[in-house]
Amino acid sequence: VPARRKFLKSAAAEAGFVADVVRRFALVRPDVHFVLTSSGRTVLDAPAVPSAAERVRQVLGREVAASLVEVDARLGDLRLVGFASSPGTSFGTSRRMAIYVGGRWVREKLLFQAVLEGYRTHLLRGRYPAVCLALECGRGGVDVNVHPSKLEVRFPDPGAVSAFVAEAVRDALRRSASPLGRWGLAADEALRRRAVPGAVAPRPEAGPTARDAIASTAM
Repeated sequence: VPARRKFLKSAAAEAGFVADVVRRFALVRPDVHFVLTSSGRTVLDAPAVPSAAERVRQVLGREVAASLVEVDARLGDLRLVGFASSPGTSFGTSRRMAIYVGGRWVREKLLFQAVLEGYRTHLLRGRYPAVCLALECGRGGVDVNVHPSKLEVRFPDPGAVSAFVAEAVRDALRRSASPLGRWGLAADEALRRRAVPGAVAPRPEAGPTARDAIASTAM
């Protein structure tokens, strides 16, 4: 008997875990056709598509995709792009939260808590959003050799990363209701002031939208 067999759950539960992993891979690689079958049944059939938005619609469904707002924030070497569900859409588990660092899916508690902090005034306790977010940190901005599975990462300044992610999500939700920030500031200016109080940074140049950038992180 395999040593780990006693830790396995039912066949249906294990198949669900596999499906979750494949969906997370599919979300970050819209250029690849993913097909998953289980017991003769097609669980996922996601043909290659030209944009991350279309892949999100394939994997999460049209109803969830229709509720998503675009996240695209930059602060120094940090950039967060992707999609997050509007406050009116929530779920009983965190299975629809997919977070990537450097194009790799991670299960990093710091980032999950930061995303939930961004939703703190929008969701009830025990409810979770649907997000597909890709974080880029620049050279030397993240250590991926924390765990053999590469599912955990370490940042030189975790507090700054956490504050940036939380405010990026909070700002995206705020902008989904108004083109201006909460205090009438332009979105990127409000983000800089709240993520790093007192910081003065040049306005970033226009770049690709989240629809393009989230896919490019895995290339």
